Amino acid sequence: MNFATTEYHAGKGDGSAPIAVMLTKPYAQTVLVDYTTQGGTAVPGKDYVVASGTLIFSPGQTNRVFHVTLLPNPAAGAGVTVGLQLSGFVNVLPGPRIQATLVITDDHALTLTALGFDPLGGFQLRISGPPGGRVRVETASDLGAAVAWEVLETLDNPTGTVDYSDPAAAGQVRRYYRAQSLP
Repeated sequence: MNFATTEYHAGKGDGSAPIAVMLTKPYAQTVLVDYTTQGGTAVPGKDYVVASGTLIFSPGQTNRVFHVTLLPNPAAGAGVTVGLQLSGFVNVLPGPRIQATLVITDDHALTLTALGFDPLGGFQLRISGPPGGRVRVETASDLGAAVAWEVLETLDNPTGTVDYSDPAAAGQVRRYYRAQSLP
């Protein structure tokens, strides 16, 4: 029994965030698991509605979803988080992903996280944002008045998180990266 991923993404204007929970295999008996929202940087009652309950997996069923209701809070910053927790396992053992995070983003904002260098010297970064569409990764050597952004690659973004490694970074003077959402 696990969350489908360790990090879910939803835009402020989405209204709710679907949170998928899954079994690694079908079971012959009914399986139950409790879920709750707790912790994180988002404010309950202002950014989201506290969610808790029990998911019931019928025999043979492997996937269930619960929803976290998002509230329109213009004062909330981008990238606020909600902690997600599974507990109270009945007829199943907990898996490695019983905790996860919901990241509430601006509806079209992307976040870049530096992951460091790979063994061949390529610079790695993670692009997070609303799932779907595509993201274009660009780089520049400086941010002067006449910034020349170079397109590195355009990637599909089905899950909301894309990892990218810039293999040319080892031999280039690249100091800045950005990503843009594309339809």
